Amino acid sequence: MGNLQVDCQINGQEVSIDELKLMRYERNKHVLHEMKDLGASVAGDDGELSHSAIEQLSYANANKINMATRGKYSPTEIENLYQDKIKIAENMWRNICADFDLKTSPVKISQTYMKIEGVNPDLIINGNPSPAEKASETPEEKMKRIAKEASATALEMHPEHFFVTTGPNGLYGMETFGMYGEPFPQLITPGDLDQVPIDRDESYPVVSTGLPTLLDGTPLYTIPFHQYKPLENGIELKLAVVMPEATPDEIVSGHAIHLATEFLRTAEMNAQ
Repeated sequence: MGNLQVDCQINGQEVSIDELKLMRYERNKHVLHEMKDLGASVAGDDGELSHSAIEQLSYANANKINMATRGKYSPTEIENLYQDKIKIAENMWRNICADFDLKTSPVKISQTYMKIEGVNPDLIINGNPSPAEKASETPEEKMKRIAKEASATALEMHPEHFFVTTGPNGLYGMETFGMYGEPFPQLITPGDLDQVPIDRDESYPVVSTGLPTLLDGTPLYTIPFHQYKPLENGIELKLAVVMPEATPDEIVSGHAIHLATEFLRTAEMNAQ
């Protein structure tokens, strides 16, 4: 990680980098087992891997082989491979979000705090826009640009990112939300900050949110509210996601860990 220094708290509890990397390791193996069961070829340098061999992979090889295995598939192909599991996940989320009203219904909130030193904060906040894009792009254009940039790195950012690309008005991607149950694709478009029931910390000058839906347009009330504070040589992050009260606690805590794992790897990839 070079000179990278990272402090992390998940739902108020200190979490070490080693703990995040252990979680990444376990989720890499989880995806490989799952894809093998679905009929995907999961191979190392010496050929096809058994389930037992997957369990014996090193941290580095589990990460490498998971990236290679997911990377063989286009978005359409991965959706076809996971079609039965996607239906299970979509039905689960329809039940969780049924009758939910963002203005009046009780919610649960996952919370991840990170302080990262040794990284350019602008890369974390804005990606790599041209000067013209940074000066004039709309929220929809920014989200689509970041989605396009992320399409090249999404598989490395988290073991359970199956793809990220541009959608009609924002981001189109597929992941196992909260490291729970089955993966599913979703669309995310820019959202209204004032509609999210989280208090803004004015010491964090940059905030982003989005409106997720299933592919058929069903609202997913898993609404991100991410706050960013640039530092001289790094960034502080308050990463929160609002979810309906019916969301299992395991998803709430799992997605906080997912975000910490994702932003840790993003920082490692952009360390100065």
